[in-house]
Amino acid sequence: MNQKLAKISKSFYFTVIIILLVSTSFSCNKKNATPEIKKNLNQIETTSNKKEVKMEKKDTTKTEKDNSNKKTVVKVGDTISVMYIGKLTDGTIFDQSKEGHPLTFKVGAGRMIKGFDKGVVGMKLNEEKTVEIPAKEAYGPKNPGLVHAFDRAQFPKDFVVEKGKTVTFRDRSNRPRRGVIVDFTKDKVTVDFNHELAGKDLVFTITVIDIK
Repeated sequence: MNQKLAKISKSFYFTVIIILLVSTSFSCNKKNATPEIKKNLNQIETTSNKKEVKMEKKDTTKTEKDNSNKKTVVKVGDTISVMYIGKLTDGTIFDQSKEGHPLTFKVGAGRMIKGFDKGVVGMKLNEEKTVEIPAKEAYGPKNPGLVHAFDRAQFPKDFVVEKGKTVTFRDRSNRPRRGVIVDFTKDKVTVDFNHELAGKDLVFTITVIDIK
């Protein structure tokens, strides 16, 4: 019995020694390896964070640069886009921009009537403004020299003559000229070739939606 117990004790003793050796070896390896792994992880995290910060700084700088170049006040020479409503002084709307289709033009290029061109200068982005334009800065006063009387025989026989009706003739250069019948008799038809808004004061409500 004692010999058997001694054999078990001896076996248990060697088993404990082996476990202790394995445990010590694992602890040493773990102790030696952990700082190196941790160091590498720290380096990766630090490098990653630096890259992220650098990228964010670059993006912020670009945004600030874009914002600083964004025009906010209309000046002569700028190309702008506007939404507008054009009215007569009695409130009658004669023209207006359609939703999604703004009017785009270069300020001061002479494309727009004088009063409209002058009216937008100094406006801010997204500002809405009502501009009153006298006839002389719109389509000018009516020119009596553009009112002509034609023999009725010059019109087709089946043509129905009516006041306010639009007719088109061609000038000496063969360019089409549109006019409005303002009067007629049995033998004559009087046509006004002035712009339909000539001699009229205009009122525009303008909203600036883009400046370049």
